[in-house]
Amino acid sequence: MTARWRTVRKRLGLPGKFRLHDSRASKINDDLDAGENLVEVAANARHHNPGCTMRAYGRRRADSAKRLATASADRTGLSTVAA
Repeated sequence: MTARWRTVRKRLGLPGKFRLHDSRASKINDDLDAGENLVEVAANARHHNPGCTMRAYGRRRADSAKRLATASADRTGLSTVAA
């Protein structure tokens, strides 16, 4: 497996320290950033449950959650209530 990964990594022009797990983590983060369903992302990552996924990758979600809350408040007119 290591030799195959080394070949693929060279073919893709990835840095020598780029690990196979880094590719997996990038995919999970990209899926979550794109707004994919957390349950589906967790299942595809073979995590036991979505909580496991959020513990591992949820730190990046704080800014996305704020943007979502602001957009929801704007759509429902609640952003003007607090002002």
